[in-house]
Amino acid sequence: MRPPCHSLLAGEMMDERDKEEYDLMMELEQLETLKEEMEELGVTTLAEIEKRMENLHRKLDEFHKQV
Repeated sequence: MRPPCHSLLAGEMMDERDKEEYDLMMELEQLETLKEEMEELGVTTLAEIEKRMENLHRKLDEFHKQV
């Protein structure tokens, strides 16, 4: 026997809610990981990260020139 239409809609809504909850949990996990990594690296802003990246690219370029 087929369930009533409202049950199907409730099931679909639950699936959407489950997906939304999963997406929110994944974003939270990514942000927590990012925060931990920033703390480990000793940076607090995106500007600091970009500056460190520029410096590392420059050092790598200099390293390759020496080889």
